Amino acid sequence: MPEPVARCQTSHPDKISSGVRNHYFFLQVRQGFQMNKQAAASQMTRSEQETENEANRLIAQVEAALAAVAVRTPEDSLDTAADRIERAARDLADALRGLAQERKRQE
Repeated sequence: MPEPVARCQTSHPDKISSGVRNHYFFLQVRQGFQMNKQAAASQMTRSEQETENEANRLIAQVEAALAAVAVRTPEDSLDTAADRIERAARDLADALRGLAQERKRQE
């Protein structure tokens, strides 16, 4: 079972205050997802890969913003984090629309 430090590695704020056992389960599920993701990556279209990349980028920006809030980062840094989240969200929305059009053409 991971050390208590594993609690800091979770990307879900609602998991931070729960016990280590829940974090271990979460990390195991995430690791399993990563392995499945690698196997499926060769079967993904370019649009699907782009959409996944944009989603992961948005997740990373949200996690960075949550960390900035937790350490009481100055407001100019929070504004920058907000701008990055907005850009990442727009990019994900564009990628999702592109994927939807690609799938519509395939029908």
